[in-house]
Amino acid sequence: MLLEAMIQKLGEEFPSLELSVNKDEHIVSIPAKHKDVGGIDIQDDEYELTVYLGNFTHWHVGCYEKNLNEKEKANFITTEVTDFLKDLFKDEVVMWGSHEKGGGFYHKGEKPNSKSWLGAQHQEFVWSGSLDS
Repeated sequence: MLLEAMIQKLGEEFPSLELSVNKDEHIVSIPAKHKDVGGIDIQDDEYELTVYLGNFTHWHVGCYEKNLNEKEKANFITTEVTDFLKDLFKDEVVMWGSHEKGGGFYHKGEKPNSKSWLGAQHQEFVWSGSLDS
């Protein structure tokens, strides 16, 4: 149910966005805008969505409110993902990667959300490409 809800929400919020769907793997994919950043895969894990963010990291999005029905939970989860993607596509989300300590992301104007960011040599990217160039 989450995959279908996510596909519908992506179509509503980003009607011109190119998508591919692998129903066997329960994944919807968004191709990379910049090859060094990589694409986005959103996988339906039954109770949550896992958003694989380019070549950097992933993020789990769930809803554990007991008072909501399955449709309401799906709407909450897909709205979280599309709101994040709106910021990502406006280059408001900074992604970073390091061979030493993994990767992560943070919104511009905020501090990085991962302790592994500190002290690691890394490059930073937004959806449209590198911030280091």
